[in-house]
Amino acid sequence: GLHGNYREMYQIATAVNNIPTVSSVEYVLDPANFNLYGISELGTEKTLHFAENPNVSLYWTRQLREAEEAMGMTYFSSYGVQITGTVHIFTVDELDADPTELLHFFDTYYPTMPTTAAVWSTKTTEEARIEYIRQVMSMQVVYKIVPSEMVITQPYMLHMGGKYASCAI
Repeated sequence: GLHGNYREMYQIATAVNNIPTVSSVEYVLDPANFNLYGISELGTEKTLHFAENPNVSLYWTRQLREAEEAMGMTYFSSYGVQITGTVHIFTVDELDADPTELLHFFDTYYPTMPTTAAVWSTKTTEEARIEYIRQVMSMQVVYKIVPSEMVITQPYMLHMGGKYASCAI
Protein backbone atom coordinates (compact mmCIF):
# COMPACT_ATOMS: atom_id res chain seq x y z
CA GLY A 1 0.00 0.00 0.00
CA LEU A 2 0.87 3.65 -0.28
CA HIS A 3 0.48 4.37 3.43
CA GLY A 4 3.64 6.42 3.94
CA ASN A 5 5.90 4.49 1.60
CA TYR A 6 6.18 7.14 -1.08
CA ARG A 7 6.31 10.41 0.93
CA GLU A 8 9.83 11.83 0.84
CA MET A 9 11.64 15.15 1.28
CA TYR A 10 13.00 16.73 -1.88
CA GLN A 11 14.90 19.91 -2.59
CA ILE A 12 13.21 21.85 -5.38
CA ALA A 13 14.73 24.67 -7.40
CA THR A 14 12.53 27.26 -9.08
CA ALA A 15 13.58 30.35 -11.01
CA VAL A 16 11.90 33.63 -11.86
CA ASN A 17 13.65 36.52 -13.61
CA ASN A 18 16.78 34.37 -13.81
CA ILE A 19 17.00 34.20 -10.00
CA PRO A 20 16.97 30.65 -8.57
CA THR A 21 15.42 29.67 -5.24
CA VAL A 22 15.63 26.34 -3.43
CA SER A 23 13.10 24.89 -0.99
CA SER A 24 12.67 21.62 0.87
CA VAL A 25 9.28 20.06 0.18
CA GLU A 26 7.53 16.76 0.89
CA TYR A 27 6.24 15.04 -2.22
CA VAL A 28 4.40 11.80 -2.81
CA LEU A 29 5.64 9.74 -5.74
CA ASP A 30 2.90 8.11 -7.79
CA PRO A 31 4.43 4.76 -8.74
CA ALA A 32 1.88 4.39 -11.56
CA ASN A 33 3.26 7.34 -13.57
CA PHE A 34 6.25 8.78 -11.61
CA ASN A 35 4.49 12.10 -11.13
CA LEU A 36 5.21 13.83 -7.84
CA TYR A 37 2.19 15.18 -5.98
CA GLY A 38 2.30 18.21 -3.72
CA ILE A 39 0.02 20.48 -1.78
CA SER A 40 1.42 23.82 -0.61
CA GLU A 41 0.13 26.92 1.07
CA LEU A 42 -1.21 29.69 -1.14
CA GLY A 43 1.21 32.55 -1.75
CA THR A 44 4.47 30.79 -0.93
CA GLU A 45 7.47 31.79 -3.01
CA LYS A 46 7.64 28.43 -4.76
CA THR A 47 3.96 28.44 -5.72
CA LEU A 48 4.25 31.99 -7.06
CA HIS A 49 7.26 30.81 -9.06
CA PHE A 50 5.31 27.81 -10.40
CA ALA A 51 2.72 30.18 -11.84
CA GLU A 52 5.39 32.27 -13.60
CA ASN A 53 7.80 29.51 -14.64
CA PRO A 54 6.63 25.88 -14.45
CA ASN A 55 10.14 24.48 -15.07
CA VAL A 56 11.70 22.96 -11.95
CA SER A 57 14.61 20.83 -10.86
CA LEU A 58 14.45 18.54 -7.83
CA TYR A 59 16.88 16.42 -5.91
CA TRP A 60 16.27 13.54 -3.51
CA THR A 61 19.04 11.90 -1.46
CA ARG A 62 18.75 8.40 -0.05
CA GLN A 63 19.83 8.47 3.57
CA LEU A 64 21.75 5.50 4.92
CA ARG A 65 19.94 3.18 7.29
CA GLU A 66 21.34 2.38 10.74
CA ALA A 67 22.27 -1.17 9.76
CA GLU A 68 24.22 0.14 6.75
CA GLU A 69 26.16 2.59 8.91
CA ALA A 70 26.89 -0.26 11.34
CA MET A 71 28.37 -2.20 8.38
CA GLY A 72 30.78 0.67 7.80
CA MET A 73 28.99 2.38 4.93
CA THR A 74 29.40 6.13 4.69
CA TYR A 75 27.84 9.01 2.79
CA PHE A 76 29.82 7.85 -0.22
CA SER A 77 27.78 4.62 -0.29
CA SER A 78 24.51 6.46 -0.84
CA TYR A 79 22.92 7.88 -3.97
CA GLY A 80 20.42 10.44 -5.15
CA VAL A 81 17.91 11.13 -7.88
CA GLN A 82 17.98 14.33 -9.91
CA ILE A 83 14.65 15.21 -11.55
CA THR A 84 13.86 17.81 -14.18
CA GLY A 85 10.25 18.52 -14.95
CA THR A 86 7.33 20.88 -15.14
CA VAL A 87 4.68 21.82 -12.62
CA HIS A 88 0.99 21.60 -13.36
CA ILE A 89 -1.24 23.50 -10.93
CA PHE A 90 -4.71 21.96 -10.78
CA THR A 91 -7.74 24.23 -11.09
CA VAL A 92 -11.33 23.97 -9.92
CA ASP A 93 -12.35 24.08 -13.60
CA GLU A 94 -10.42 20.83 -14.12
CA LEU A 95 -12.13 19.32 -11.09
CA ASP A 96 -15.54 20.30 -12.50
CA ALA A 97 -14.77 19.12 -16.04
CA ASP A 98 -13.42 15.68 -15.03
CA PRO A 99 -12.54 14.85 -11.41
CA THR A 100 -10.81 11.55 -12.28
CA GLU A 101 -7.21 12.79 -12.05
CA LEU A 102 -7.74 14.79 -8.87
CA LEU A 103 -9.53 11.87 -7.22
CA HIS A 104 -6.51 9.71 -8.11
CA PHE A 105 -4.18 12.43 -6.75
CA PHE A 106 -5.96 12.51 -3.38
CA ASP A 107 -6.28 8.70 -3.27
CA THR A 108 -2.49 8.55 -3.70
CA TYR A 109 -1.45 11.57 -1.59
CA TYR A 110 -3.77 11.56 1.41
CA PRO A 111 -3.17 7.98 2.67
CA THR A 112 0.55 8.79 3.20
CA MET A 113 -0.02 10.64 6.50
CA PRO A 114 -2.19 9.48 9.40
CA THR A 115 -3.97 12.83 9.83
CA THR A 116 -4.92 13.27 6.18
CA ALA A 117 -5.67 9.56 5.81
CA ALA A 118 -8.17 9.78 8.67
CA VAL A 119 -9.96 12.75 7.09
CA TRP A 120 -9.96 11.28 3.57
CA SER A 121 -11.34 7.95 4.80
CA THR A 122 -14.47 9.73 6.06
CA LYS A 123 -15.28 10.88 2.50
CA THR A 124 -17.16 7.78 1.41
CA THR A 125 -18.94 9.04 -1.72
CA GLU A 126 -17.47 10.54 -4.87
CA GLU A 127 -19.55 13.68 -4.28
CA ALA A 128 -18.12 14.09 -0.77
CA ARG A 129 -14.60 13.54 -2.06
CA ILE A 130 -15.02 16.10 -4.85
CA GLU A 131 -16.44 18.66 -2.41
CA TYR A 132 -13.52 18.06 -0.05
CA ILE A 133 -11.00 18.52 -2.90
CA ARG A 134 -12.77 21.77 -3.81
CA GLN A 135 -12.38 22.94 -0.19
CA VAL A 136 -8.66 22.06 -0.14
CA MET A 137 -8.14 23.86 -3.46
CA SER A 138 -9.72 27.03 -2.03
CA MET A 139 -7.02 27.16 0.68
CA GLN A 140 -3.97 25.51 -0.89
CA VAL A 141 -2.16 24.96 -4.18
CA VAL A 142 -2.66 21.40 -5.42
CA TYR A 143 -0.11 20.45 -8.07
CA LYS A 144 1.87 17.73 -9.73
CA ILE A 145 5.39 17.68 -11.09
CA VAL A 146 5.67 15.77 -14.34
CA PRO A 147 9.26 14.56 -14.76
CA SER A 148 10.87 14.91 -18.17
CA GLU A 149 14.17 13.42 -16.96
CA MET A 150 15.25 11.38 -13.92
CA VAL A 151 18.92 10.64 -13.30
CA ILE A 152 20.19 8.36 -10.54
CA THR A 153 23.46 9.80 -9.25
CA GLN A 154 25.92 7.53 -7.50
CA PRO A 155 29.35 9.00 -8.22
CA TYR A 156 31.30 6.92 -5.71
CA MET A 157 29.52 3.56 -5.63
CA LEU A 158 30.60 2.60 -9.11
CA HIS A 159 34.29 2.66 -8.09
CA MET A 160 34.01 0.94 -4.69
CA GLY A 161 34.48 -2.64 -3.65
CA GLY A 162 31.68 -5.19 -3.78
CA LYS A 163 30.69 -4.70 -0.13
CA TYR A 164 29.57 -1.16 -0.90
CA ALA A 165 28.62 -1.29 -4.55
CA SER A 166 26.25 -4.23 -4.07
CA CYS A 167 24.37 -2.86 -1.04
CA ALA A 168 20.61 -3.20 -1.11
CA ILE A 169 18.78 -0.11 -2.30
